[in-house]
Amino acid sequence: MCTIANEQVDFGGSQFATSADEVHDIPVGGRQEFTYCYASPERLLNRTIRTSKAMNVYSVSMIYYEVLARKAPFRGSGMSRDDIVDHVARQRMRPSLNDVESLKKKSSTDDEEIISLIEDQMKKCWSHSPEERPSMIDVRDVFERVLATKDIPSIMQHITNITQHMDISIPSRRQVQCVRIDEIPTGYATRR
Repeated sequence: MCTIANEQVDFGGSQFATSADEVHDIPVGGRQEFTYCYASPERLLNRTIRTSKAMNVYSVSMIYYEVLARKAPFRGSGMSRDDIVDHVARQRMRPSLNDVESLKKKSSTDDEEIISLIEDQMKKCWSHSPEERPSMIDVRDVFERVLATKDIPSIMQHITNITQHMDISIPSRRQVQCVRIDEIPTGYATRR
């Protein structure tokens, strides 16, 4: 959520929340709307469910994916909304990590370490079960612990290197590669 004039706006579920944590749905045409590519499995299966912090954590994982893969998840794939619901919520699929692996292969050791850190947090945040997703405070703490050991100007240069060639345009229509989330190993490991 971001705060605007002492109000909080939820980017993942078209809701409006005051600083007193009162949440008001903003229906569109009588339905709750959201961006399917960034919506959590539970949101995809139940459009009327109230937005939770765990749903926002899932949405953040898709932003991490977009930064690392340099493209939006599922966008331009030719997948319909129903296809996305089936892939993400029922089959427990997530966007392919091929582009992330390609980025790591092209990166320096220091860049690869930062990419691996973001990737690891992304995988934790996109867990199928809301209860298994970390809080954003926990994610922040992981980043702070690792980044505290680094030279900040150098880290900023690495982030610039990672994102400078991002293409956020919609790719041509093609079949999206997916991977089952229970087949993805987790664990942040650095090369020494």
